Amino acid sequence: MQLKSDFTVWMEDVRSGLRITDKALLEILGDMAMLHGMKIGQGINTRYIHHMVWMTLNWKMKITRRPKAGETITAVTWARDYTRVQAYRDYLILDSEGNELVRASSNWVVLDERTMAIKRLTPEIMDPYEQEPEREVFPGESFRRPPKEGSAVLAEIKYPILKCMIDENGHVHNTSYLDMVREVLPEDVDPESLTRLESAYKKEIKPETGYVIVSYGREKEDHVIRILDPADRSLHAEFVLGK
Repeated sequence: MQLKSDFTVWMEDVRSGLRITDKALLEILGDMAMLHGMKIGQGINTRYIHHMVWMTLNWKMKITRRPKAGETITAVTWARDYTRVQAYRDYLILDSEGNELVRASSNWVVLDERTMAIKRLTPEIMDPYEQEPEREVFPGESFRRPPKEGSAVLAEIKYPILKCMIDENGHVHNTSYLDMVREVLPEDVDPESLTRLESAYKKEIKPETGYVIVSYGREKEDHVIRILDPADRSLHAEFVLGK
């Protein structure tokens, strides 16, 4: 089952050249997943009934053209497939004439909000989404697995964990990581000129963490940003950006 919704790109969604940011794009994709859950009775608005919380593990996104401020775009999403504990969801973003702007894929786990333990995915949970396994935006590709040790560190900053970053689940919202990514990129790198993004979320960041270490490195032409715990430099998340 596909779900479609129109969005307008506003000024708060854009930066360089009035082009939409990666953060704004991921907000749209996340909103589409939320709307789909609400449509089939698994939304955040009925969480007190089903006690399920969906958590993002990975994003993969390829941008053909970034829409600009004032444009109306159409986002499309569908549940693709699932395993015992992970669900896969794909997306397209189209311009007003139906041309592809962005394609993206994600995988998720669902937690029981009462225990915060990962739930097994069952037909009862997943069948209402009407999966479309044959409809795959990145056929044959898998999500990146961050290496234990990252590339050589070229820059590093401390980034405070602020109240405005904390979502309804009590940890840093997945799109707020993009502010950290933007902050550590070199001055001569225009984030809106990049066309690929991959992310992996490994460990949640809670308010009591205080701050994180944001590390910047390179893998050939790609920019690699790792969000690290200040206590033991364990990995919270990794982002890879490229052209």
